Amino acid sequence: FLSALGPDIPMDWGRPWWPVDASLRAWADAMLKHRRPVGVAVGGGLPERTWPLHQMLPVVQKLLEQGETVCLLGDRRAQPAAARLRNGLPAEQLIDVTGRTSLRQAAAVLSRCRLLGGPDSGLMQLAAAVGLDDLQQDFGDGRTVGHDGILSSQNASAAKADVVGGQACCRP
Repeated sequence: FLSALGPDIPMDWGRPWWPVDASLRAWADAMLKHRRPVGVAVGGGLPERTWPLHQMLPVVQKLLEQGETVCLLGDRRAQPAAARLRNGLPAEQLIDVTGRTSLRQAAAVLSRCRLLGGPDSGLMQLAAAVGLDDLQQDFGDGRTVGHDGILSSQNASAAKADVVGGQACCRP
């Protein structure tokens, strides 16, 4: 499967790592207006892994009040939620790339973010693989949790990430 994504995807299973080449990094910098935003993963792939809008909105509002730029990330299924989230928020501080990136482009955007918050999802795993230091997972039930996959405290690439274990009904 990984070899289909390109020859530069490492097959070293000792640690997750996703290379971001210079051209994609430059594309991401332009897309992000040369800012280092806080990434917010909108959607979680499954309804039970999706961060509810009523919980996400106050977090995004607080980030914006503190002068942060927020980048909304997700696939096409997350676009309606991202649109509802954007409603009434200052457009100059929001960058919405939901449904507008390939997997490689999403990796490049994540590599330029200062941190990522959101549900346990492929984006969270990808963020760890591109070396993002600060990751905050939420399963949508109000508890912040991690899991024993890529984002394990024993994993060298995620050593800088705070991973909190917990039991949630949707935990893998």
